[in-house]
Amino acid sequence: MACPSWASANNPIKDELFWGVRGAGCHLNEEIVTVSDTRALEHSTILASRSETARGEWKAYEGRVTVRAIGSVAYKLALVAAGQADATFTLTPKSEWDIASGVALIIAAGGRVTDLNGGPIEFNRRDVKTPGFVASNGHLHAQLERMLPHRDQK
Repeated sequence: MACPSWASANNPIKDELFWGVRGAGCHLNEEIVTVSDTRALEHSTILASRSETARGEWKAYEGRVTVRAIGSVAYKLALVAAGQADATFTLTPKSEWDIASGVALIIAAGGRVTDLNGGPIEFNRRDVKTPGFVASNGHLHAQLERMLPHRDQK
């Protein structure tokens, strides 16, 4: 099954409710938001996992992009949808329930999300773990895919 047609993510500590509907856009609280317009990888801000950063998995990208560590994968995806960062990616498996809403938010906001091979993220599969993904404003997607190590999931 494809991505859900509507989604929401909530960060109550910051009083942020991200919500979106496919074809009707993405919102942060009552404000309509879209993905960023950043087109150059060297000017981009990429959101990273705190645990992946602590393990040194993001050292290869230092100096190529600005990396900012954020804890929740759902929150990272919501921030990309709202244009507060340009992209996020992970090379480690994530459960589909952790990313489904964020994927829908990014799509509603005009961005792009793919698996590590450039294909669509599929939901409601027997294996609920997505091996990894790339999520971006769309403009940076091809550049990010070229930057990542080649991974063949098939």
